[in-house]
Parts: sequence; C-alpha cells; structure tokens
Amino acid sequence: MAAAQPQQQEITSAKIPLFYANEKDTISPLVWIKRVEHIASTQGWNDETKLTAAAAALRELAENWY
Repeated sequence: MAAAQPQQQEITSAKIPLFYANEKDTISPLVWIKRVEHIASTQGWNDETKLTAAAAALRELAENWY
C-alpha cells in the first residue's frame, strides 16, 4: 500500500485544468488533451494513471460524456 501513496500525491500535485465542454472553457479540447499528455509525460504516469487524472478534471457536460 505504501507504493500507491506517492502516485496519488503526484496526481493531486499536477495541475490538469478543469474541462467543462462548454463556454466556461478557456482552451479548446485539443489543447486540453495536449496539456494532459504533457503533464502525464513529465510526471511519468502510465495510461491508467493518466486516464484517472484526466477523468477527475472533467466537469458538467464533459463529465456526463465520460
């Protein structure tokens, strides 16, 4: 269990912007995806961690779609 804690800390420390899929967004979906990819790469996340972190940043319409 101790090994999972640092990974969780990495996820919470990364600044994935929230994404709403509406007028609240200040960036396009493509830019948002590129930011998620960049953050995941610099943090050394695997695909599962990247998906979990990205899903946690979805709100409103985007969250409903997911």
